[in-house]
This record gives sequence, C-alpha cells and structure tokens, in this order.
Amino acid sequence: MVVKKKTTKVEAVALDEDKLCQLIASLSVDVDADGVKHLAQTLQTCLQLTDAVQQIQLIKKAGSQLEALSEEDGGEALDACLNALSLIYTSVQAKNPLRRAAASALSSVPQCLQGRAADSLSSCLSDCLSSPSSEQHPHTIDTIASCLDGFHLGERCINKLLLQGLFEKFKEFEEFSLCRLNFIKVSLCFVFIVLKFICEVLHKYLQQNSGLAGRHIAQAQLMQSCLAAVKTSMLVLQRSEGAIGAAPPESLGGLLSCYIHILTDEEFIQAVQSTAGMAVVLLIRSVMGAGDEVASVVSSLLRGAAPGLDSAPRWLQLRCEALCTSGRPPGVALYLSHGALAMLSWKGSLPGPQWEELLLLVPETLLDLDVSVKESSTAMVVARVLTLWSGAALDCLQEETGLCPPSLQVALRGDSKLQHHLLEHIYSHWEHPLDGVRHQTRSLFHNLLLLHRRTKPADSDSASDPYVAELTRSLLGLEWHMRGKYGSLGCLVELYGAEHLLAVQPRLPSLLLDLMGDQTLAPYASDLLERLFVSHKAQLSGRESDWMELWHRIWVNPLLDVLCHTRPDQTTYILDYFLPKLLRCSPSSLAHMVHALQGARPCRTGPSSSRGALGALMTCLRAARAQGLTAASEESLWGGLVPLSLLRQALVHKHDQVRMDALGLVCESHRSTKVLTSQEMDLIRHFLPPNLNSQSPGVRQQTVSLMKKLLCRVKDSSQLLQKRPVQERRAEDQRSLDQYRAFLRWLCGTLLEVLLPGASFSKCLLSLSLLNLLSQLFSFTAEPATFALGEVVTPAHAQNVLNCVASNFLEVKQLATSLLSQLPPSAVGLQVPETMLSVLRAALDLSTSTKPYDSVTAAHLLHLLLQQPDLIPVLLRCDPGLDLQIRPEASRSLILELNALAVVRLLLRRLQAELSGAEASLLQAAASFPLYGRAHCITAVLQRLSTECLSQTEQWTGLVSELIAMCYRMSDVVSPVVQSSSPEGLIPMDTDSETSGGLQRILQEIQPRDSNDFFNSARELEKPEGDDRSQAQTQRTPPPNADGEGYRVTAQMVLVCCWRSMKEVAMLLGQLCQTLPLHYSNENEPTHPGLITEEQRQVNLVGLLDRWARSVTPEVEPEEIMGEDIPDIMLSPVTMPEACTALFNGYTDGNLRRGKALNRLCPARHRSGLGSGGRQPPNGDCCCHFYPR
Repeated sequence: MVVKKKTTKVEAVALDEDKLCQLIASLSVDVDADGVKHLAQTLQTCLQLTDAVQQIQLIKKAGSQLEALSEEDGGEALDACLNALSLIYTSVQAKNPLRRAAASALSSVPQCLQGRAADSLSSCLSDCLSSPSSEQHPHTIDTIASCLDGFHLGERCINKLLLQGLFEKFKEFEEFSLCRLNFIKVSLCFVFIVLKFICEVLHKYLQQNSGLAGRHIAQAQLMQSCLAAVKTSMLVLQRSEGAIGAAPPESLGGLLSCYIHILTDEEFIQAVQSTAGMAVVLLIRSVMGAGDEVASVVSSLLRGAAPGLDSAPRWLQLRCEALCTSGRPPGVALYLSHGALAMLSWKGSLPGPQWEELLLLVPETLLDLDVSVKESSTAMVVARVLTLWSGAALDCLQEETGLCPPSLQVALRGDSKLQHHLLEHIYSHWEHPLDGVRHQTRSLFHNLLLLHRRTKPADSDSASDPYVAELTRSLLGLEWHMRGKYGSLGCLVELYGAEHLLAVQPRLPSLLLDLMGDQTLAPYASDLLERLFVSHKAQLSGRESDWMELWHRIWVNPLLDVLCHTRPDQTTYILDYFLPKLLRCSPSSLAHMVHALQGARPCRTGPSSSRGALGALMTCLRAARAQGLTAASEESLWGGLVPLSLLRQALVHKHDQVRMDALGLVCESHRSTKVLTSQEMDLIRHFLPPNLNSQSPGVRQQTVSLMKKLLCRVKDSSQLLQKRPVQERRAEDQRSLDQYRAFLRWLCGTLLEVLLPGASFSKCLLSLSLLNLLSQLFSFTAEPATFALGEVVTPAHAQNVLNCVASNFLEVKQLATSLLSQLPPSAVGLQVPETMLSVLRAALDLSTSTKPYDSVTAAHLLHLLLQQPDLIPVLLRCDPGLDLQIRPEASRSLILELNALAVVRLLLRRLQAELSGAEASLLQAAASFPLYGRAHCITAVLQRLSTECLSQTEQWTGLVSELIAMCYRMSDVVSPVVQSSSPEGLIPMDTDSETSGGLQRILQEIQPRDSNDFFNSARELEKPEGDDRSQAQTQRTPPPNADGEGYRVTAQMVLVCCWRSMKEVAMLLGQLCQTLPLHYSNENEPTHPGLITEEQRQVNLVGLLDRWARSVTPEVEPEEIMGEDIPDIMLSPVTMPEACTALFNGYTDGNLRRGKALNRLCPARHRSGLGSGGRQPPNGDCCCHFYPR
C-alpha cells in the first residue's frame, strides 16, 4: 500500500491593505548604507508578491543579507526591516513554512543587533496579546508556543533572559535615568503579561464550553484550543521557572483555577485533563521549588486532604482546596498522579521523606482507582501511569543502593505487599481487549523484576533467589491459554536467561511446540521459543566450547520429532513461525537436521498421515532454501548430505505435502536466471508422470505454481544464454540450451500423450494447465531459433485436445479451447474445409442437445471457428439460404466481425425455425430442440466480439432488432411455465391435440404428491388409442427415433427447457445492453409484459440505464431510450429504485440527462403499481430519495 505523504499547505502573507501599504512605505526610505537598502528592497518585493514559494525564497535572501550587516548600519530603515520580518512571523500560521523562514532570518541577525530585533518582535507580540478579537486567540497561542520552540530570539522576548540582557545593557551607561528604570520594570512583567493573557483565554474557553452542549464539532474544536493553551502555559512556566516566584499571585492563581476547573469538569476529554494535571504539578513546583514541601503538597492533593497544604502559600492553599473535596471526580487523582510522575524529577536520591511517601502513594492511589475503572480508555491511562511510575522508581534506584532509604528498598522488593498488589493488577489485565493495555502490563512486569533485582545486593546469586524461583513456578503452573503468560515468561528469559526456566521445566520446548498447532497461541508460543533458544545459545556459547550438541538436543531434536510424528496440518504454524527463526539463529543447524533425519528409523508411532523422516527432511530443506541457506548447485549438499535417491523417493511419496515440498525444493530459486542442472530436469522427469493424476485440487494448484517457477527459470536463463554471441558462448552454455530443448520437448510430448480419450478429469486438467503455461512462456512454433515445440505436436495430439472440448467439466473445456488456439494450425487442421464443416455441424447438433453442458461445448467449438478466415464458405455449404458476403482480403479484426455476424445469423435462422415448432408444441421442443442451447451460443459469440469498433453497423443494427424480437418470442413461449406459482411450474395446454392426452397425464403427475414417482421414470408420449383426429394430424407428429420409440419427455425436461431458456434470454439481453453501442430505432415494438424475472429484469435495466447515463454522446435522449416499451416491459415496483440508483452512479456535475430520465421514470411508477396501491418496493418510493417532495 502506497501512502501519500501529507504536504503542508503554504499560504502567502496576508495583511490588511492599510497595514501593508504603511509597511511598504516604511521600507521605501532612502538609506546611505547599501546593505540596509538592498535588505529593504528585498522585503518590499516580498510583500508585494502573492506567491508563497517566492516569498520564502526572498525571506531566505533577506536572512543572508542580515548576516552581512554591522552595528554601523542601524537606523530607522533597519528597524523597518526588522519590523517587517517580525510582522511576517506573527501573522502567518504556525505550520506555515513562511514562519520558519522568518524565524531563521531573524536568528541570522548579528549579535550586535539582537537587541533591536528583540524589540521589534516584542512589539509585534504585544500587539497580538492586546488584540480584542477572540478569533485571533488560537493564533496568538500558537505564536507564543512557536517562540518557545527552539527559537532563541523568541524566548528572549518572553522569559527573563531578555530582561537580564536589557539590564546589563543599561548598566553600562553612566547616567541611569528614572525613565529607563521604569522601562526595565515594565519589561520584567512581560512574562506575566503572557501568563495573564493565557489565563484570560482559558477563562473564555471555559465559559464557551458550558454553552456548547450537544454541539459536538464546535466542542471538539474548543477542546483542541484548550489543549493548546494549557500546553503553551506549561512552556512559559518551564522557560521562566526562576522568575515565577516573584509573579503576582493574581495571575498565577487565575491560571491555577483554570487548571483545577478543567480537572474537575468531566465534560473535558482525557487529553486536556491529563495535561491540566501536569500543569497543576508544574505550577506548584515552579512556585515552591524542588524541596520536601512540594512532595507534601502533591501528596495532600492525591489524598484529597486539605490539612497537608500548610506549607504552601496562602493563595495556593485557597485554590487547591477545590481539589480536596469529597465529591471530586475519581479521575482527578489519576491525572495528578500522572503530573507528579512527569513533572517532578525522580532521578538519584530523593530530597526527603515526603518524596518517598509520594512515590509509594502513587501506586496505591492508582490501584484503588483501578478497581472502579470500567472504561477502556481510562484503563489505558491507568496502565500507562503505572508503567511510568515503575520507570520513576527505577530512576530512584539507578544510583548506589546505599543512597536509597532502606524502607523504600523493602517496599519495592519482590516479596513486598506493594509488589503483590501490582502483580494482581498485571494478572487481571494481561488479557485486556486493548493491545495498549496488554503492552503496558508487560512493561510493568518487566520493570517490577528490575526493581526487585536492584533492591538485592550486587553480589547475590539471582539463580538462588526464592522469590524469582517461586514466581517462575507459579507462571509455568498457569494454563497455557492465557496469552499474558507468554510475555511474562519472556521477561524472565530476558533478565535471568533460558537456563533458569529450563531448570524449572526441562520439557518446556516440547510443551511450546505442542501449542503451535493452535492458531491463536502460535504467535505467542513462537515468540517465547525464539527468546528461549536465542538466550540459551548465548549462555552456552559464552561458557562451553562444545555447546552445539547440547543446544541441538534441547531445541532441534524436539522440532524434528514433531515434524516426523505429527500430521502435516498440525505443523503449519511451526513451519511459518518457528522453523525460519531457528534457521536464522543457527544456520549451521541445517546439517544436523539432515544427518539426524537421514539416520532416523522408519516411523512406527504416530498417525499414519504423518510425513515421516523423509518428509521432515524435505520440509527443513525447503525452509532453508527460503532463507537462502541452500542452493541446488552445491555438490556437497545434493551429492553428499542429501543423496538424489532420497529426493527421488520424496517426489513420489505417498503424502501430498511431502511431494510438494520436494518439488518446491527442486523448482524454487532466489535467482530466476539460474541455469537448471541436468539433475533437476531428471528429477522433474521422475516426478511428473505419476503425479499428473492427483485428486487433490490443492496439489494440482501447487504443482502448476511450482512448475511455473521452474519454466520461468528456463525462459529467463535461456534468454540470458542466447543473448551472448555464438562465438562467445562456452561449451556448457550450448549444452544447457540443448538440455533445455530436450527437456521442454519431453515435457510437451508427455503432457500431450496423457490426453487420450477416457482420461480422468484431474489428469486432463493438470496436463492442459501445464500445456497452457508452456504456450504462454514459449510458443508452439517450428522456428529453429526457439525450442521448436510445434514439432512435437501431431494431428493426433491436436485431435485429443479437441476431444477435451467435449468434456463435461467447464474448466477442461476452457483450457482445451485456449490451447487449441495456440497449437500449430497445421496440426489442428481447422483450416481444412471438410474438418471445419464437420466441427460446425457438431456444434450445431450439440446446440440442440437436451444436455445443458453440450451447449457450452458448442459455444467453445464456435469460438474456435470464429478465428478461421474461410468460415463463411463453410457456413454457406451448411445453409445455402444465408445471405453472406465473402471478402478474401480482410484484416484479422474484420474477419472476426464478419464470422461472428455470419454465425449469429445462422444460429438465429435455426432458432427462429425452432421457435415456430415450440409455439406449436413445447413438449416436442423440450424433447428434440431445446431453445436455450442456440441462445447460449449466440451470447457466447457476442462475448468474443469487440463491440467498440464495429464496421458493419447497418447489418448489426438489423440483426440486433431480430435478436430482441426473438427474445420476446422465447419469453412468450416459456413464460407460462416460469411464471406459474406452482413449485414445478405449469405446462400450458399444447396446441397439438395429438399430444394433449399425454400432456394431461404429465400435468396430473407433475403435481406434488408424497408418493409421486414421476421424477424417477420417463414418460413416453404415445398417441392415445381411439383418438379420431390422430390420422388427420400425422404430418404434425414428430417421427420416432431410429429404434422406433416415441418421444420420452419428463417434467424435468420441460422445466429445464423453460427455465434455462428464460435465463439465456436474460443473458442475451444483458449482453446486448452492456456491450453494443446505443442506437435508437423508431420502430414500434409490441408490449411484452413479464419479459424476464425480477432479478434478471433488474440487472439488465440497471445495466442499460447505467451505460446510457455514463455516456457522453448526446444523440440519444431519455424520451427515446425510455419510450413506452422499457417501463412497461422491465420496470416493476422492485426495479424502480435500482433504476434510479443506476442513473446516479458515476454522476458528474452538469450531467442533467439523469434528471430527464428520472422525470420519465416517475410517471412509469404509477403504471408499475407504485401509485395505484400495488406492491411497494422494499425501500419505499424511489423518487423521494433523490428529489424533495
């Protein structure tokens, strides 16, 4: 998936017209200094432009010009330039690249001119702060935050660094006037002006929030603005922490009140409340410092007890009392705990006992809160804060253990009461639905283990730790379906090594491998296994020299045992997750696997469907090949470690997966241009003949896929060899090409020999698939420059492939038809008129068969004939009455069009004659010439035709009109049976009185009865004895067959004839509607109600309207395409909504033709029953969805 990178929108500087004119005028002052003059001209040009990219380039140029200025270049012009840059910085949005460019230019000011630049920027910031418009408040907040985000000059304008710099500057003067002292005092309060402004903005936001109940979009925007304001106030407090103590209580108290209001108002989202909790702790720390009193105040706030606030200033106590009420929301303690952990420093030794008390109070508060948490989002915050607490506790223990108070060490030890409660929290949350909660729980468990280890002496033996041993035993004793158990065991492996777990449970590898059969547990078990064998390998390799044998015995041998004795379907996840990781960890273990499996005895235990040692060997080798660890050209592997005899045995193994693994081992390669060895080709010769008759669809698919990889290697490598000049080819290159030629010819011949009459479906399907694959990658030609596969194909082979077209299976028909079009024409012989005539007659005979699949065979035969240039003379021999033109010289596309036109005319002519017979006797039609076969062949011929560039438009127009009329006639013939409410359908009274007696007997037996045996035997339509009219109508009676028997007609034959004919009518109309160009004809067609069924009517009408609505040609109007016929024929109460939807699919602005069509559809809905109490559509009136009443 390609994710488009989000680009920042660049907007040009937009100033008021008056302000812009004044600014440009101030830059137009004549200056003697060339540097300032060029700078002013650059900025003047920048302000006059409207393209943001060009403005950025000019501002960068102005920054380089500023660097070249000196202290002597000062004056009003320089102040105007600095003012222009400051105004650009404060006027654009925070994420606009123009702001970054302006900040970079202002930072380029020389040190001697930094003060003047700070004055200009401070003036612009003051103007922003004094703006009365509340709409500008979010922009001003963003501007303040940008000044404090790595912009040194912006920080000087807000914090006390600027004030100290100004004081040092004025101190150098001998005369220190009172006015300058007053200026410094005013400047010293600038940072408090910023805080006061933020406080006022937050007050306004809080007032607005109370009136936005129910307005979710406006409330969400307000939440984002509140979050930005609180974060900006925190930045100001952090940058000016040293001067906050001298701030007036009013401004800080108002800010603290806003924070407390956000904390206690549950209408605010968690992100804002969590940030407000951090801001409260930060403000307290900024006012009171980092002593023991801060921890005391924060602890009192967590407990909700006011007596602990005595050490705080009076104004701070009064504001914090709102957090110490009994009715405060439970989330207050959570957010204050987060603030205490994030805003207070916990590294190193703690300042006093109150800090130790606060550190232990936080988890107790969170665990008490965790009991009542029901929302997943709050549970996520609790889990994250607990993990943050464990990190803070680790920070306290990072220094020497002696600096940590003993009481704190005891409280944080593994066997303490606090750790016990935290473990209970972990056990209850490691199966939480939220992945984030599970991740935080695992991190908390890891940190708790680290806390326990750091509270122990450095020289203590972790292996003999009773707490860790008991914890390990308790975890291993839990049920393995608990997913959190695996992550906790992984933490133990990471800290104490795999040997610790193996000492407690030696059978741990086998237990985990048994769990790999469960899809839900396989990822967790494989991850734990990887941690274990990687850790164990590191432990053994660092201690012993001959460690490999022990490691193989523990980790590799259980794997081989499972692969040998377990059913292949239960080892899927072992092969997907575990085996590749094991081979990546230790590639040299492949040799051990090969030796162990070659020397293994035949499997006497386990299910009979297990793959055995040979199958396990093939599996391991194929996995190693996928990891790039083996190659077929390595003689040490194929000729040494793995004898070819084993591969030959595996290729004909009784288990499918073993054969596929062995075939994959031969066919797969990381390089598609790697030359095949003679051994590999011999192995394919050994594999293919006995495996062509595989009954498993999955095996057949894998065989085709793997053989495709092999043949692609043959093609790519042969092309690489053939590109070399003949004189530069080595002997082995030519030998490889000769071997390829012999191999491909053998493969082609073997596959063609299989396609004998009576071959099984699986053998035909696999052989035809591989032959089609050969035709795609190589051509069946006799050219000497290629492999000349066409020389292998004989007429007998082509005849066998042609016989496959008559198969009962559609896949075999399609593959055989596709292959015949690729075989050499001389072998197929369809260009011979007699052969072509025999195939045509066979197709025409099959198109009237009572077996439905015969009509599909006829369609495929006609498809083969459409490609022949001399088809039209053969059609005239078959039916001399056809009016066809022969064009000896025509293009391939024109030949196809003319042949399709001729074939459709022939089929339509035959079908019209048969329709006349069906109108006289439906029973005789069902028995001798079902209508659906011809219609199916017509549809199939039209599907092969490209209708975008038809040249014989007039002939097609007339032919399509005849086809539509024929569809109407077919619908009239079969609709009484199809539209009958009886389950079997109703056969109407036949006009032939001679067969009416037999028809009545069928009608009686076709009614559903419990003891009805009609469907188990055929009925012969015999002439009733004593019928006086039988002699007069003998000419209308169909002749008996060659055996003298009359027609044998069953109810199923009649029903199949009618229903399949109706289906083919719908398919043919749908093909005409969706593919042929739209041309309107003024011929008035009669109304045909009930043309097709509901689903077919809906699909065809919707397809027709959708094509018309999307068309861009204006020659066809809705009044023409939707005259009186279409609504009456195809519209119904159910179809009307879908028709309207089709008109609106792909709607484009300005396309008003859909409106015209809807106006045409609205009156039609009354005729279809919507306006006269008829059946209502499922979704109501269709027009009300698109137009207001």
